[in-house]
Amino acid sequence: MIRTLTRGAGIGLAMIGIFSCSEHSVTGADNFNSDDLTADAARIATVGVSFGSPSIAVGDTTRATATLRDYQGRILLNRYVTWSSSDSAVATVAANGLVTGVGEGAAQITASRAGRSGTGTITVTAGVGGTTTPPPPPPPPTSPGTVTDLRVTAIDSTGVTLSFTQVDDGTGQPAKYDIRYAAPPIAWGSATSATSGSCAVPIAGTTIGTSLVCKVMGLSPSTKYDFQLIAFRGTLNFDAVFGALSIVASATTTASTPLPPAPVASVSVSPATATVQAGSTVQLSAIDRDANGNVLTGRVVTWSSANGGIASVNASGLVTSLVPGTAQITATSETKSDTATITVQALPPPPPPPPPGSSNEPTGMTFINQRSFNSLQETPWYTNSNLSIVQDATAPKSPSGVIRATFPAGYAGGTSPGPAELSFNSYKTLYVSYWAKYSANWQGHLTGINKHAYAWVNGTTSSFVMEAEGIGSGPLSPRPILQSMVVGNGPYEPNLVPNATITRNTWFHIEIVIVGNSSGTADGSMDIYLDGVHVTSAKGLQWSSGAARFNIFQFYPIWGGITDTVNNSMWFEWDDVYVSGKN
Repeated sequence: MIRTLTRGAGIGLAMIGIFSCSEHSVTGADNFNSDDLTADAARIATVGVSFGSPSIAVGDTTRATATLRDYQGRILLNRYVTWSSSDSAVATVAANGLVTGVGEGAAQITASRAGRSGTGTITVTAGVGGTTTPPPPPPPPTSPGTVTDLRVTAIDSTGVTLSFTQVDDGTGQPAKYDIRYAAPPIAWGSATSATSGSCAVPIAGTTIGTSLVCKVMGLSPSTKYDFQLIAFRGTLNFDAVFGALSIVASATTTASTPLPPAPVASVSVSPATATVQAGSTVQLSAIDRDANGNVLTGRVVTWSSANGGIASVNASGLVTSLVPGTAQITATSETKSDTATITVQALPPPPPPPPPGSSNEPTGMTFINQRSFNSLQETPWYTNSNLSIVQDATAPKSPSGVIRATFPAGYAGGTSPGPAELSFNSYKTLYVSYWAKYSANWQGHLTGINKHAYAWVNGTTSSFVMEAEGIGSGPLSPRPILQSMVVGNGPYEPNLVPNATITRNTWFHIEIVIVGNSSGTADGSMDIYLDGVHVTSAKGLQWSSGAARFNIFQFYPIWGGITDTVNNSMWFEWDDVYVSGKN
């Protein structure tokens, strides 16, 4: 049984649209469920009110427009609103937003929906020349014009030049334009707006009736594209009014001419120095760069040792230390090379056994399993073949075989080489003891998450996770995380010893005591010990709605959440694990 957990990820969908708006956005419109006031109470963030004219004469009318936005600032379309006036002796407003001037003064016109409202101020004057006779209204705006002559005038491997005749925006001014492209046949709603080159959206028009020429950049070589545009006035994704879509223009970009590979100008080996104990290994990496300092990939690197009797190196840069001394390890690529110095130390004497009474195993526990990691597959454990058994005579509990999870350079965050898993009869109380060690160059994930192990409740997603919290080369501290809990979700910093620290390249001892809850009751608990010291304690936990029992334990080293990559090859090791339970 193998499980991979990801930490909270969410996908939000904003729904936008307003019934009372006179101008609609072409992109991002949300036209469904417009009468669902309950949903809109949580969706609507702001209500804005604007007028065709903020000042009218007595007897004149103007249209009030409500603009509703969600919490991400996007316009919500197709929502009816309720209109009201603060002073009907000055101005009245109809259900469709038509405002009529009644008497001189100022009035607040309010639009409301689902508990959200916004206001705008309308000013009513006596009229032109002191009379109530209003001036003739301006002609109403029309829709922006339609481009009927979009054409391709030039093509290269990553760009296409377009030309078209500019049109009116419906008010007598030059229109603006949204240009999009896609693989044929183009579908406007899913096509990509131009974001680079002189065609980057929005394009401001210059003179109606004249030709406008611009270039769409960032295209792929040897690829056919359809291009289309639409004229509009206003602001995209806010109050834009659009004309009709233009005709479609098509073009195929030319093939690109590959540049000859840049020669290797320098090689850098990392780490440049390392001190290891005889019999252990260290992974070196080599980075090739060109004359401008750019990293080169796919180049052949050869490794050699000047002192093979002290330390040897394989074709991938893995150094094996043999006897005390100093060895020069060289990486060569093309005509360039770099060298790392490896110092091999004699093995220290084995550590003394733990003093009596150092275990924090509760009384009355039933032994489940103890694994010493002398071989990769040990019954009844399942072990992923990406893990490996290496020798380390310094292992404090059961030398010299230990299990290692290796994270090579370039390894992606949020993943693991694989688990070693033990399933057993369920127990209310679970005790786990293990010895572990991080490599000296361990790079803490940028999220601070460096997971060790999981314990599962009732074989479901409710789980206990043990990890070390730390970023980059910063300090590491023991931190459990509880997931999918009824009561008690979240990370738990060391609350009994706040400065508890895990040291890299040094064996440390973790003990875990977790107690499941009774059915329907938050009476579970958790206690964590680091090197025999009680560092974390939590009570009042509820793992599940029913009675919680633990039945799976996994050694599962996952490096961080999403994003981030490993800079230099590193590893995490376990020496020995002991598991017991009690009902």
